[in-house]
Amino acid sequence: MARTRQSAEPHHVCVLGGGIMARAVIARLHDRGHRLRLYNRSPERLAAFADSGVKLCATPAEAARDVEAVLSFVSDDTASAAVWYGPAGALAALRPGALTVECSTLSVTHTEDWSRACLERGGRPVDLALTGSLPRAIQGTLIGFAGATAENLSRLQPLADSFTECIVHFGESGAGMRYKLVHNLAAAATLVGLAEALNLAEFLELDMSQTISTLSAYGWAAPVAQSKAWDMARASHADVMCSLDNLAKDVGYALAATRRGGTELPLARTLSVAFSEAAALGGGPLDMAAVKLAYLSQRPQTHDPREDDR
Repeated sequence: MARTRQSAEPHHVCVLGGGIMARAVIARLHDRGHRLRLYNRSPERLAAFADSGVKLCATPAEAARDVEAVLSFVSDDTASAAVWYGPAGALAALRPGALTVECSTLSVTHTEDWSRACLERGGRPVDLALTGSLPRAIQGTLIGFAGATAENLSRLQPLADSFTECIVHFGESGAGMRYKLVHNLAAAATLVGLAEALNLAEFLELDMSQTISTLSAYGWAAPVAQSKAWDMARASHADVMCSLDNLAKDVGYALAATRRGGTELPLARTLSVAFSEAAALGGGPLDMAAVKLAYLSQRPQTHDPREDDR
């Protein structure tokens, strides 16, 4: 659902969080001329913005005071609760009618509770789960999955145009986050499938360069193989797009969503085991492709032809 970008008037905006995605979005908002108030638990992550005219705040409540929109980019339910709730949380200082936008990937139950809390404080909740690489974040071409009333999403759109290429509206509040769990479960399954396929290729003593080039050119796994296969083969996971821990967390949230009964996710349980095994070997903070550590092999490291051009 691509759309024509609107020319937005500058807005007074709060951003909670200082991770890779948050910093890229902050830069986009700043470049568009929006007035920004920022908070992160580790303020040094926002130090680069200190001399750019933005306000660095000591608490989420201070950051959220008198703004038109509050955007949150945090790691999980616990971090989300910490920035929104309590006397120092953003909701404590929320201006009635302000947009409250949760861009993190969170559980279904937490998102439902958060939406109700926002409404009780007079906010306009929008769950806007985002996907895309760091280059897309820097370029302002992320994809958003939204849950919100049509009115709230319409109010957000001029601001979201600063950092999204398109937004898919899945329905009322909570629907965007529910879809993001579906999206990330499919991504996790593809990623673990690639890791296991490469492990099989090693076991069968196939030429790894030829295997990866063929996987990258043909079949359904091609896009993932193009992005992650050589990183897996060479155990090169320091360049983090999405950490193994974060993707494992999302699989856990998908499993938690089915505890009410009605369906089972046996593959998700298998994926969770693979992520746990890789994390136990030190892969947790590394890129999600480190799930290949769950299939440790003693075979010699293979040559990456991409290095020939470096």
